[in-house]
Amino acid sequence: MAMSRMRKHLSLRFVWTLALLTVLGSAIGAKASAEEPTERPVSPNVLFFAVDDTRDWVNCLGGYQGAVHTPNIDRRAKRSMLFTNAHYASSKCVPSPGAVAGASLNETDAPKRGKRLNVLFIAVDDLRPTLGCYGDEIAVTPNMDRLASRGALFRRAYCQQAVCNPSRASLMTGRRPDTIRVWDLKSHFRETLPDVVTLPQCFKHQGYHTRSIGKIYHGVGKPSRDPVSWSVAPQYDEVLTLSLRYAKPKNRNQAIGLHGSATESAEVRDNAYTDGLVCDAAEAALEELKTRHKPFFLAVGFRKPHLPFCAPRRYWDLYNRSKIPAPAPDKHPADAPELAVRSWKELEAYTDIPNDGRLSTEKIRELRHGYYVCVSFTDALVGRLLDQLDRLKLAESTVVILWGDHGYHLGEQGLWTKANNYDLNP
Repeated sequence: MAMSRMRKHLSLRFVWTLALLTVLGSAIGAKASAEEPTERPVSPNVLFFAVDDTRDWVNCLGGYQGAVHTPNIDRRAKRSMLFTNAHYASSKCVPSPGAVAGASLNETDAPKRGKRLNVLFIAVDDLRPTLGCYGDEIAVTPNMDRLASRGALFRRAYCQQAVCNPSRASLMTGRRPDTIRVWDLKSHFRETLPDVVTLPQCFKHQGYHTRSIGKIYHGVGKPSRDPVSWSVAPQYDEVLTLSLRYAKPKNRNQAIGLHGSATESAEVRDNAYTDGLVCDAAEAALEELKTRHKPFFLAVGFRKPHLPFCAPRRYWDLYNRSKIPAPAPDKHPADAPELAVRSWKELEAYTDIPNDGRLSTEKIRELRHGYYVCVSFTDALVGRLLDQLDRLKLAESTVVILWGDHGYHLGEQGLWTKANNYDLNP
């Protein structure tokens, strides 16, 4: 069908504009190839094209009944994301505030953009780099190691503050603890920023089904809950059941509040403890989510290796306690101020730990053994989730992210647990 003179004029002007952009892009590419070093920069450059008064007269968007010749835009569209349902905020050249910086996709775009990847987001409490993939020759962590071998391993990652609630709230909101005013275990970030969009909430807005199982936000009280982040109610986000912390009646009977012995080895199944139940629920969730016709963001939070160091006996048997090295150095740094070596009494809350925090050599070995055991316990649960992705044929369509909220001291520098700024903590 012949185009009117006006349409032909507009079409030719549009193609001419695209041709100029193509020449400009080629020139920049040639210059970059000639001048840039062979090693790629860490951050890519950005070439940002704006075309005035244009419309969808390009072949990759259907063109104008095939009459428009746009090969260069078409080949770029094949190599990247093509927005087939994009709308601007104003029909004038000056858009509404935030129309560009705040541009977003609505759920109806999803089928036309192609299948989006799922996300399995695994949080591990109090995890320091006691993993084989970080060079620890004692750690038995085959599953986290195989995950690291298939993806990106961050060797210089630091948290914002070495305490659960500030660290997790900061990561989930993308804001500093000072910005959200969360420095303790009781504050909720929405008290300061009620409208902040969290990471899972962002995925939810883009059409994802978001779900939380286990400890993702801080696991006690109001900071453990953020209903708008999730498509359905979380599971095991706040667990204050003594029988899921300890399997042995002795520890349950002698506990003061939720604190019995700092360690426990019991002949039980994984799901005698909270993390085993979390893993059971996550495996079931993956099976259900596969049947849904939308991508998912599944957050799974394991509480170990947080104290108490309780795990089924078979994980204790993975290690020879005598071969686990002693902490080194085991004394406070010389001339360190009191604030830098203060104990926050987390370890001392357990019934087998002296109030003054002075530990025998044997107790230090037991605690270090217990930490390694709990890391291996969590590693086995991570392995179950990876295997479930394989069984359900979701592995190729799912991004797996594993992270710890902060590091941990096990007697190094005379310190235990977290809440300081030495390299082992943040």
